[in-house]
Amino acid sequence: MAAPRIAILGAGSLGLLFGASLAASGQSVHLLRRPGHRPTEERIRLERGGERRELSLPASGIDSPPPDLSHVILCTKAHDAAPAIRQLAPALPPGAAVLTLQNGLGSQDAVAAALPGHPVSAGCTTEGAWRRDARTVVHAGIGVTRIGPLQGDDVDWCQRLGPAGLGCEPVPDIRRWLVDKLRVNALLNPLTVLHDCRNGGVLEIPGARAALESLGAEADAVLAAAGYRFAEGAAARTAAVARATADNVSSMLQDYRAGRRLELDAITGAILTLGARHGIATPEHQRIYDTLRGLAAVGR
Repeated sequence: MAAPRIAILGAGSLGLLFGASLAASGQSVHLLRRPGHRPTEERIRLERGGERRELSLPASGIDSPPPDLSHVILCTKAHDAAPAIRQLAPALPPGAAVLTLQNGLGSQDAVAAALPGHPVSAGCTTEGAWRRDARTVVHAGIGVTRIGPLQGDDVDWCQRLGPAGLGCEPVPDIRRWLVDKLRVNALLNPLTVLHDCRNGGVLEIPGARAALESLGAEADAVLAAAGYRFAEGAAARTAAVARATADNVSSMLQDYRAGRRLELDAITGAILTLGARHGIATPEHQRIYDTLRGLAAVGR
């Protein structure tokens, strides 16, 4: 049996971290770029634990993947996930397995719907990465990726990720983990943009800390109505994450500073949608959604 060939679709910080880590462990990795991208070899530098590794990864356009592709790790932003998969689907080999690693809710099911007949899993990761430059990725925080099936066979992704130095845990109810991460992202990420601060700043800036509490109360009520109850409230959980990652710049703030589209619909929008569905008022989340939509429009 041929060795698995793994494609990375969405080569931002997280995509390059996963791709470079898999390649460094000796696995066959292929980067998928925009349609029409000519086949090339791309030099990627992985920095981890004070060590630096130079790697060469083959790349091609999303419209011309290698014919022996067996696995795809989807690392695009949430709003790009389904469109990217729809572009890839006609050329995706039968039975190829797909792993989604998007923030928020909604994109995972849209990807599965676009791939009938393919096994699709969702992942929730706490790995931290940032790009020093266009071809250098820094593994900034060791985390764990929890993975569970959404559609089709349960694929053992941990067999691929574990040897690559990426912590991995199979879970029976991946949606609960996605919701747990959502409630943190829905509080922390928008506040870091609103106050232009690192994660720890939301605990130090008086207005941010007060907003954290009110946003958390709304999130708790919405998620409880949707059937998700947690021992620790959203505000307390987010505060713990902010303390542990105090010097980190949230992905949403990175996007805002770079002039990229924010993942508002997948994160804050998911809370608003669930609130409307279950009759729970969410004025604080609506306010911050509207404010950030306005900021993003001005920023462009």
